Amino acid sequence: MKRRIISAVLCLMLVFALTACGKDGNTQDTSEEKNEVTSVTGEVVKAEIPSGWCIVTSTEMTGASGADFICHAQKYEVGTAYLQVVPDSRDISAIKQVLESADPFGAYSGEVKLANGTWYIAENAAAAVIGGKSVMVKGYACDFGSDEVLLILGSLQWIE
Repeated sequence: MKRRIISAVLCLMLVFALTACGKDGNTQDTSEEKNEVTSVTGEVVKAEIPSGWCIVTSTEMTGASGADFICHAQKYEVGTAYLQVVPDSRDISAIKQVLESADPFGAYSGEVKLANGTWYIAENAAAAVIGGKSVMVKGYACDFGSDEVLLILGSLQWIE
């Protein structure tokens, strides 16, 4: 008798679990987590970064000023994926030629129009003119075609 009761209880639990996990084709999942975006300011740029990213200035990271690192982590640690944002004194056409050559930044992907201008994208770097100045963004373990990286690139602004 005990076995039958235990079996019946287990069957009911299984039915409830399957019912709770099942989805009707007409229902919408409203619990989808939205990726929050935060405005951050470094030494050279301002940016909008998704949750899970942070900004570290080059002074904080290396002791020398002149660049910002947008890291794919809550806090930078050695080995963390990052984007290094640096002003570049070269003309954008010269930077584009370097990106197109695939050396040293990997395969060239092409142009992408973002909110702050046209970006020239390679596998491990990107460049654009923002506010009249050329900017080079070099990446370490970042996908320059990802929505998150494109969001960051499209939001970059120089600090005045």
